Parts: sequence; structure tokens; C-alpha cells
Amino acid sequence: MSAFQSFPGFGFLRKHVRMFLPWAILLAGSLVTSLLTNNEWVQEKRQAQLAFAHEASLVEYGLRDRLKLYDQLLRAGRGMLSHPHRVTMDMWRRFTSSIDLAASYPGIGGLGIVTPVEASQRAAFEAGQRLDNPDFTIRPTGERGDYLVYA
Repeated sequence: MSAFQSFPGFGFLRKHVRMFLPWAILLAGSLVTSLLTNNEWVQEKRQAQLAFAHEASLVEYGLRDRLKLYDQLLRAGRGMLSHPHRVTMDMWRRFTSSIDLAASYPGIGGLGIVTPVEASQRAAFEAGQRLDNPDFTIRPTGERGDYLVYA
């Protein structure tokens, strides 16, 4: 028997160590498992944030490119309308059909012109539009202060 085993409290200590050792191992294992799980969760969250940021930047660049295309389309329309002579509806239709909106500019259903017309100029405006389209009338019908005519 060793000097330590002859210690008066050794039997008590030995009995309690055997009783609490499995609980201590369980507690230590649970603590290590919790720490590793938390670390894994933090890394997974970081990876998800990086993936989201990457996808968001791809969408952002895609939107920027698409808006540049649409801006170019609007500039082309503005160039067409700045023609020194009157742009007829037939000229505008030929211009818009030559662009092939569906293929070149997905999401755009049409390209039109919005013209502000004062109430006092309504009759003259309609008469001018009837040169290209005899059935032209501002709709909805009725009197208003000003009109925004889409063609």
C-alpha cells in the first residue's frame, strides 16, 4: 500500500471519484461538443453571408447592365424625336419595330411617347395627330386641365 492510499480520507475520495468521474466526463464532453457546434454554426453562418453577398453583387451588376441597356434605348428614342422634321407615327413604329424589343430588351412591352397637352391645345393636337391616324382621339374622353397623351 502506498503512502497516499494510507491517507485517512482516501477511501472516501476513491468512492466519490468513482461516482462523479462519469458525470465529469459527460460534462466535459458536452462542453466540448457545445463549443465545436457553436464554432461550426458560426462558420456556416459566415459562409452563408459570403454566398449571399456574392449573389447580391451578381444581381447588382446584372441590374446595372440592364439599366445601361434601357438607358441606351431611351437615348436612341430621344435621338429619333430630336429629328428636325416632325416624327410621324409611322416613323416611330418603324423605329420601334427595328429595335426588336422582345429580344434585345426583355421586360419592355413597348416604347411610346408621352406628350403633355394643355387643355387649350387639345383640338389642335388631335387635328395634328389625325394626319397620321384619322381615328385619333385623346382618351379617356372628358375635359381636364392638362393631358398626358401616350402614343
